[in-house]
Formats: sequence, C-alpha cells, structure tokens
Amino acid sequence: MIRPAISQRLLITVLILIAAIVVACSSNDDSFESNAAMFDSSGPAGSPGAAGESVSGDEAFVTQERGTSVSPQAQPASDPAPSLIRESSKGAQLADFGEDAAVSGDGAANTRLDSQIASAATERIIVRTVDVDIVVPDVSVAISQISDLAIRLGGWVVSSQQIESHTARVSIRVPSNRIDEALKDVKGAAIEVESERLTSQDFTEEFTDISARIETMQLTLDSLKVLFDRADKIQDAIAIQVEMTRIQADKDALQARVNFLMESSSFSLINVDMSTEPAGIEINAGTDQGPAIGSIARFRAQFNAPEGIEDFVITWDFGDGSPEIRVSRVIATEDPNVLISAPVTHTYFDDEESPYVVTAKITGSGPAGLAEGEDKLIATVSRIPTIEVYAGENFTVESGDKTEFQGSFTRPAGLKNLTYSWDFGDGFSQEPIVLPDGVTAATATHKYENFRPTPFTAVLTVRGDSLAGPAEATGRVSLIVTDPSSSSLTDLSFGNTGKNAGMALLIAGSVLLNILIYALVFAPFVIVVGLVWWFFFRTRSRRTPDPKPSGDVPYSTPEPNE
Repeated sequence: MIRPAISQRLLITVLILIAAIVVACSSNDDSFESNAAMFDSSGPAGSPGAAGESVSGDEAFVTQERGTSVSPQAQPASDPAPSLIRESSKGAQLADFGEDAAVSGDGAANTRLDSQIASAATERIIVRTVDVDIVVPDVSVAISQISDLAIRLGGWVVSSQQIESHTARVSIRVPSNRIDEALKDVKGAAIEVESERLTSQDFTEEFTDISARIETMQLTLDSLKVLFDRADKIQDAIAIQVEMTRIQADKDALQARVNFLMESSSFSLINVDMSTEPAGIEINAGTDQGPAIGSIARFRAQFNAPEGIEDFVITWDFGDGSPEIRVSRVIATEDPNVLISAPVTHTYFDDEESPYVVTAKITGSGPAGLAEGEDKLIATVSRIPTIEVYAGENFTVESGDKTEFQGSFTRPAGLKNLTYSWDFGDGFSQEPIVLPDGVTAATATHKYENFRPTPFTAVLTVRGDSLAGPAEATGRVSLIVTDPSSSSLTDLSFGNTGKNAGMALLIAGSVLLNILIYALVFAPFVIVVGLVWWFFFRTRSRRTPDPKPSGDVPYSTPEPNE
C-alpha cells in the first residue's frame, strides 16, 4: 500500500511540473507575440506602420506598458523599455507622459513634407502688389469700372473709398497670371497715369518653414490623441487635452498664414488712387525783375479764383536751387473773383547762372474739385555798378565870396539816368542835375554868408539806375570860412580878442611843451658832454705851471713850517 501511494504522489508532482512548464511557455509566447505585433504596427521609431501612420517610440513604450498591466504573467514594462528606446532613437523624440509630447518621424508624414517642400521649390511663393495713381474724368464711374474689372477677371474688390468728390481709392485682387490684363484695363480708364509702382516679395522660405511646422504639429496632435484615448487617470487626460488645445491653436494660426500666402501669391493686389482732372486757374506771377546780388527781391502773384474752389496754395520756385516757398494766405481785391497772394522774399547770392526762371504754381481745392495754374517770370541777377566820386581838395574861403566847387566821378557801363547834387553843409543844398551822356564833372557855386572857426563839409552825391537797382556814391570836401575884416583894429571886440588870446596861449603852451620834451630827451647827452668838457679843462689846468711874479721880489719856494 505504501508503494502505490508513493507512486501516486510522484505522478501528481510530475503532472504539476509539466502543467507549470506549459503555462510558463504559453505566457512567454503571448508576451513575444504582443511585442512583435507592437513593432509590426509601429516599427522602429519613425518608421511607417501597418496602418500607414507614424508612431513614435514613446507611443510604443506606452503600448507595451498597457499590455503588461493587463497580463499578470507578462514581463514588467521597465524591462523592454531600454530596447524600445534604442529602436526609436533613429528619428524620434521621446516626451514624458506629463510634459509636452513632440513627435516626429520619417514615414508617410516626412514623405508628404518632402513632396511639399519640393513643390514649393519649383513654384516660388511670390506676392505682387501694384500701386497706380491715375487721373480720370469722373471718379464714381471709374470706381464702378474697376470693380467690374476685378469680378470679370475672377478676382474681387478688397476695399473702395471715395474720400471727396474728386478723389478715391480702390483696392482689388486679380489672378496673378492676369495682372497685366488688369493693369491695361485700369490704365485704359484713365486720362493720365501719374505713377505706377510694382513690388514683389518672395515668401517661399516662410511658406516652407510654416508648412513643416504645421506637419510636425499634426503629428504631435495624433500622438497626443492616442495618449488621450489610453489615459487611465483624469489628471493625465486633462493635461493632454490642454496641450492638444494649445498646439491646435498654434497650428490654426500657422495654417491661416499659409492660406494667406497662398491666396496672396495666387491673387495679386492692385491699389488704384484716382482723382479728377484739375480745372485751370489763370495766374500772373508779375513782371520780370533785375535784383542785385545780396539784395531782397519781392514776389507776389495775382489770380482768378474759379467757382467752387476755396483753398489755395501758391508754390514759388526761384530757379537757383534754393528750397521752394509755399504760401496759402491770399488777399481779396475789389473784384471778388481776383485774389492776390501774400508776398514772398528771396535773396540771390550768385549771378553766374543768371537770368533765373521764377515759377509760381497754384493749386486749389474745394467742393468743385481740383484746380491748378502756373506762370513764370525772369529774374536777371547782376552786380550794382560802383561809382567813384572825387569832390576836390580842402580849401579856405572868405565869407561873402562866391565859392566854386569842382568834382568828378566815373561812369561805369550799365548806368543810366545819372544825376548829381551838392550839399554845402550850411543848410543849403543843390537840386539834382541830370547829366548828359559822357559828362563826368560836377560843378557848383555857393556863397557862405557867415564864417565860423570849425570847417564846413560839402558832400557831392552821384546817383544812377541799373538793372540790378539804383547805384549811389558820395564824395566829401572840407573848407574853412574866414572873416575878411578880422585883421582891422576898429573891428576888434572883446569876444574876438579873448578868442585870439586863447589861441595864442595855446600856441605858446604847445611851444613850451615841445621845448620841455626835447630837453628831457637830450638832457643825458648834454650832461655827459658837460662832464667830459669840465674834466678836460680841469686836467689841463693842473699840468700848466703858474707864471713868475713881476718886480724885484725874487720868487722863492716857501719854507715848510717847523
């Protein structure tokens, strides 16, 4: 009985071992098939899967983790993670489950991106804009014609604004391949094309960059959607939803920019600024002028104001390269239709390019539209001729005698209407005398009734006219008027005697002062000469012996005292 029992126990043990081995083998096969299916559907990170979608290594890692959580006999998720990460390191970027998931790959998405970039390289994204300024007969009619033109060519009106009855602005978009046709029709509706500006901008690089970013964002959204569907916790699902919303908003903004670039490159923008043809204004800038260098020239215009024109601007161009001057102030006259502009001044500093053409342009605006006019005048700039005047030498005359003044002057070329006049300095002057051609002398006769101790000054003035303006020069001469009876004793008076005495004292003082100055200057020399002379005679007197005394008394040398 013991042996059968032992045999049964051994048999049960063997069966249990066999069952355990079978169960273990079956669980390993299931885990291997799950891993193989995962790699078949996603492939290595960045490779196209069976469904044609790109799934990153991160996504594969999550799939493996969820598979192990369902099967208690499968290996832990941390075991295959290193191998999965190595497989996905060829082109995928792994993101943590709680952070932003940035997904990129090489499969079908990259294939589409490459084809889009290649297409952009062959077809440049060029945005063209044309600005045209035209003059039209009627603004309202022109707006209607340009709007119909845009619709007829397959475009549309972007904006239309009529600022005043005579000005407007219209912006239209037309297919880029028909922009030349549109411009031809726009110019056909105009009387005059004042300006035309064409600008082109290449947005190919921006378009390619934004397209790549949009593709990357789409891949990221797809991966986040997979993570969102597999999220077990509400916190994880909310975090993924917030991130998806943010990425979707950024993607929509970029997509709007792409759509705008595609539309702008497909449809060119034409901006048309139009105005009516201005009416004419009759303006008179004035007569020709001949200002001198450095002098101030004044200009003023007169014009007829058209009906319905209220605001005026007069622009003066003086023809010498100086800045233009604009004035808007006008003055009314007795005639309500005739206005005068405010005066302007200008100074010319050079006559090398003379004569100068001065242009006065007037523009007016008002309910009736625009008006303009123009007139010119000639400004001949030259130098004022120089007159040299000689009034004679200073002289002395006696009161009551006729005094003859003899003056002369030069007559430079270009002078006409020459006159001269004398101002005698005693309150009397001569009326201007017109000089015949060729005369260069100026004479006059005058009698000084009274004398005075100070001299009189007579002034000779010569005047003439030139193209540059009036020329004038002066010359002066001094004369002393004396009293012929000042030498008679009977006519002496205390006042005259005092004056004479004073003058004598002044003369005497002047002589004494001169003597004193000379004495001070020559005093050292005189002193030195005197000392030398004194020393010479003193030395000579010592060397000469005294003469013997005369008489019988003998001469003897005195004895020295004992």
